[in-house]
Amino acid sequence: MNLRLSFLLCCSTLALFSQDFRGTITGRVTDTSGAVIPGVRVTARNLESNVATATTTNDAGLYTITALPPGAYTLAVQKDGFKKLVRESFPLEVQGRPQLDFTLEPGDIQSTVTVSSEMPLLETASASRGGVISGRTLVDLPLNGRNAFALAGLEPGVNFTARGQGSTFLRTTSNAGFSSATFSGGAFRSNESLLDGVPNSGTDGAVQYVPSVDAAAEFKVQLNVFDSEYGRFTGGVLNAAIRSGTNQLHGTLFNFTRNSVWNARDPFAATIPQFGYNLFGGSVGGPVWIPKLYRGRNKTFWFFNYEGSREGVPRANVNTVPSMLERVGNFSQTRVRSGASVLNVNVFDPLSTQAASNNFARTQFPGNV
Repeated sequence: MNLRLSFLLCCSTLALFSQDFRGTITGRVTDTSGAVIPGVRVTARNLESNVATATTTNDAGLYTITALPPGAYTLAVQKDGFKKLVRESFPLEVQGRPQLDFTLEPGDIQSTVTVSSEMPLLETASASRGGVISGRTLVDLPLNGRNAFALAGLEPGVNFTARGQGSTFLRTTSNAGFSSATFSGGAFRSNESLLDGVPNSGTDGAVQYVPSVDAAAEFKVQLNVFDSEYGRFTGGVLNAAIRSGTNQLHGTLFNFTRNSVWNARDPFAATIPQFGYNLFGGSVGGPVWIPKLYRGRNKTFWFFNYEGSREGVPRANVNTVPSMLERVGNFSQTRVRSGASVLNVNVFDPLSTQAASNNFARTQFPGNV
């Protein structure tokens, strides 16, 4: 019992200090004369998981449905004495806050009115400025290095500085490149990164984890005018959501290869330099199903992702190793170069250390041996 209580307290503490990545749908329900209708049941249903979240309008005809994971939804609005109204599939983005108002027509509740209009382009529930990089964009756009967060550069005001930029476009999970990005002219490493609502930035401002492209559902880039839930930074916010399993078992496999065999020779090079890079992996997700014990369809889901890389790029290193005399403690022949001068190396006995004039002094080994 104590362990269970401790676990619940820990979960509660995490919830208090996290920033929400889920969306909220708000709006007002009226009749054909413009009068508000209280007590209307509004149900949002996720098309992939079939999970439904419902609420009712208050005395002012207003409704709010919170904590909705990003995805495609339908909205059903119904009340006795009125025709049922259904808003067909519409996307709910990361931390999206669309306002959807409805007008119910008098009639039999068995009658259904279907609405399929476009989502409003202007979001009036929030003053923050930015944009969303959706899942299709992540998968379909050519992405050198397959670093998902590199697509944040598509948003106006986001720039990658030269510091760490090269690794962003080579290694899929490198955090150096995006950590060097600046939002709206702010300093690099002064941005907030969130992963499913959990802070993803270290004390040094660097992003701690970059998800695989196949694992990232979408992310939102916010440049300024933030809500009070954000803090501890002076730049922008990248709010990312990880994919989840759905009612349908689904998955992907991929293998990307870059090789010097397919590269052109640099006009100033005698040969094509050796280069080999292979990126491979896959993802799979679906409902939890344990034969004869549990069927998680419409309730519980799982998702797994793996990504591996192999890099074959030759690199040269120049190192200095001890000579045969130095290995036995004889430094009488050791020399170092300082600019145009060559100097002897003097070696001192650490066991002879003594205090001297607010400092310390040591005795040199005879002959530097």
